[in-house]
This record gives sequence, structure tokens and C-alpha cells, in this order.
Amino acid sequence: MLCGRLIDGGSLGDFVFNAFRRWLLNEPLVNLIQIGVLVIILVISLIMSKPGKYEFGKIVRQLLFVVSGIFLGALSTFLGIGGGPINVALLIYVFSFSSKKAVLYSIVCIFFSQLMKLLVNLPFINGLGLSISIVVTIMIAAILGGYTGATITNKISDRQVLIFYKLVVIFVIGLNIFNGMKLIMWLT
Repeated sequence: MLCGRLIDGGSLGDFVFNAFRRWLLNEPLVNLIQIGVLVIILVISLIMSKPGKYEFGKIVRQLLFVVSGIFLGALSTFLGIGGGPINVALLIYVFSFSSKKAVLYSIVCIFFSQLMKLLVNLPFINGLGLSISIVVTIMIAAILGGYTGATITNKISDRQVLIFYKLVVIFVIGLNIFNGMKLIMWLT
């Protein structure tokens, strides 16, 4: 349910992003806004990476999956990210998933939403000038990275997964702040 709504939300996020680009007519400014929103969302994700004390009935839970999927899909597409850290935090906080379970659900959702985006954009791939050798290299690296990550995750505790998740999110926040500062210097 969540994954399907991510696809719907992705279409919404793509629409909002393109409207925003047309309205501002300034690609670097749009990028700076994306970075700012992403940093705020990642900080919130860090704060929300502990289980909430919520209990929902079956219907409310299903409705929350739908609303969450649309929101996460729109947000991750607008920001131009896969959305993993945001998915994981929401699944842990709102639905009280364990960190391992949240990561697995997040990966499945990202896989299917990105697969849909790839299929929708397939007719336009020739115009992008993609290098097949780079695509193959990325695919091999992604498979090896996924296998390595899954192997490590299966050998460590939920608590250790959560610590690693938080460290990665902190790193991504720092990287985005650095990129934002470079962009600000370039704009001025």
C-alpha cells in the first residue's frame, strides 16, 4: 500500500518540482531550496528515528500508509532523492517498525517507485546520452553494495542498524550543508 502511494506521490512531486522550476526560472536557486528543505527534513528524520507511542486501528493504519506514501513519494521526487532516510524515520516513528524492518520496507518501496520512474522515462533514454558501460558499472556496484549491506545488516542488532542509520543521515546533512554553502558562494 505504501509503495503504490509512493508512485502517486512521485508524480505529484515531479509536477511540483517542474512548476517550481518554471516559476523561479533559476536552477541554482531551486537547487539551494531543495538542499535547505532536505537538510530540514533530514534533521526531523533524525529526531523521529525512535518508535512513537501510537496505536492505530486497521482502517486508520491503512489510511496512514496511503497518506504517508503519497507524502513520501512527492517529497522524495521534489528533492530528487530516493527517500530512504525519510521513509525509515517515518516507518519507525509512526508505525513503530524495528529499524531492520523499516529499512527493508523502505528498500522495497524505493525499488518499485524508481522502477516505475525508469519505465516511464524509458522512451526518453536515448535522448539522455547515457553510457551503457557506466550504467552497467553502476548496476554491478549497486548489486554488490546491496549484497554487502544486507549481509552486514543480518549480522548486527536493530540498535546497531539504527546507530549506523543516524551516522549516515548526519553525514548526508553535512554534505548537503557543504554543497549549499558552495552554491551560495557561487550565487553571490
